[in-house]
Amino acid sequence: MQVGHGSIAAMAQCMGLPLLRRRITGTSKHVGLEYAATAGDEVEDLRALLVAAQRLYAVEAVSTGAIASDYQRLRVESVCASLGLVSLGFLWRVSQRVRRRHRRRVARVCVCAHDPPPRPLAPTIFPDAMRTAGS
Repeated sequence: MQVGHGSIAAMAQCMGLPLLRRRITGTSKHVGLEYAATAGDEVEDLRALLVAAQRLYAVEAVSTGAIASDYQRLRVESVCASLGLVSLGFLWRVSQRVRRRHRRRVARVCVCAHDPPPRPLAPTIFPDAMRTAGS
């Protein structure tokens, strides 16, 4: 069990957000760095869940907590691109020092994701990361 896995339903309930879950039935079949759709691969379980989210809630983007794994990030980006979704990784390659400094602000981004503010939050929350990503 992943850390925090048991609290996901409670978090969704507190925020008044729907929660979609799906048991992972696939295994890691396509292990190359660049992912290509592969029947029976665990990434196809993610694809099925995102298709359901698009159908039920008109989802347009996916935000992940990936911080350093190219393997994970590229898989999410591949699935998102194939479904016409935007992949957001606000914490991607942000240093631990910066993440620690802005920990409380990250919670606000998660809460605001359901009812977005009138202006983007990421540039004010992670200015160091935005400069790095843009250079």
